[in-house]
Amino acid sequence: DHLQLTIDYYLTYSTLPKLEQVKEFRIKQQNQIQQEQRRRRTIEKRLMIPGIDIVGCGYDIFTLQSKTCLFDLTVNDNSIWIDAFNNFTTYKVPDNFFVLNTRDTTSTYKTSFYDRFQEFWQNSIYVMTNDWDLFFGFAASHTRTEIIQKYHQFFKYHSHMAWTRQQITSYTLAISDFPTPNLSELTRLAINNLPFTFNSRSVRNLAKWKSFFNSYGTHYVTRSEMGGLMSSETYFESCLLIRYNETWIKTQSEKRFLWFFKVTDNSESYTSYIDKIFQQYTRPRFTLIGGLQQQSDLGGPHFKLDQWLYTIKDYPQPVSYHLQPVYTLLADDDPRYDALKEATFYCRSLAVNETNIFIQQLQTADKSASCQNLPENY
Repeated sequence: DHLQLTIDYYLTYSTLPKLEQVKEFRIKQQNQIQQEQRRRRTIEKRLMIPGIDIVGCGYDIFTLQSKTCLFDLTVNDNSIWIDAFNNFTTYKVPDNFFVLNTRDTTSTYKTSFYDRFQEFWQNSIYVMTNDWDLFFGFAASHTRTEIIQKYHQFFKYHSHMAWTRQQITSYTLAISDFPTPNLSELTRLAINNLPFTFNSRSVRNLAKWKSFFNSYGTHYVTRSEMGGLMSSETYFESCLLIRYNETWIKTQSEKRFLWFFKVTDNSESYTSYIDKIFQQYTRPRFTLIGGLQQQSDLGGPHFKLDQWLYTIKDYPQPVSYHLQPVYTLLADDDPRYDALKEATFYCRSLAVNETNIFIQQLQTADKSASCQNLPENY
């Protein structure tokens, strides 16, 4: 031990030490080791940045659900982000991921109108990049309740939608374009096990591709704004637009949801009779993302807007998704690139065809003609 300390001292100071200097050097080394151990314990106690289970992970564009994460989440000692707006909480950030301080405490508030199913998704919280097929096959699922409800409104009842939202952004989490994060060992193994060609006529070949998409989805999330989002969807039939206008519907929506949004009350007044018509001939739906308030509290006495806003900083959730196809992770000259691209388009086409059958059934089903019951005297 004494000999090793003497060697270490000489390598550090380029001179031979005296006995007392060796003792002091030993104490200094022990202190450095203890400091390093404390530093590492501090790092281990740090929280992983919220959103790491979304950004860099696969995404099912049909059911709109996250899938298995694709990248290695190794964290080095310097990969941290400090939230200056949340008691300087320090988070761990994986290598080749980065955080942007895009905090917006004033929040974004607006109302938009849609009369087509795909138009809503293209202008909501989703962005497609490096995808020539854009939103082809997006939300093409008739198994998830949230999506089924929208299909019924747009295709069975031919409804229009007024979408009002209030968004608060705490930060943006993204993966770097260059260098990109390393794929995890599990992801590499899954990709290496894929066939070099795609053949929809081969049951065995097709099963391998479907198994991959079941685990990873056809796309992955490259970046996401993290924070909170509250939104209301007001569905109404075209007769209300004919009798009134978008301004009237927007104003009535805001009056109905004053408990839900912090908005400036519109000074334009309407009779209680018109308000009753609005309530009778519209169908509202509320959504809450982020924070600690429960979805079941919406519209009830337990919902506290200020409390929800306060808890967003500790419990942020994704309020936007930037997506691109998984095949873009492969080099253009990779023999599996074209096969994965073909398989992706095939799955999207299959989902669209199956959903079109479901839509046709909705369009031929009987529906209540509420517009026919709208009073003439208004």
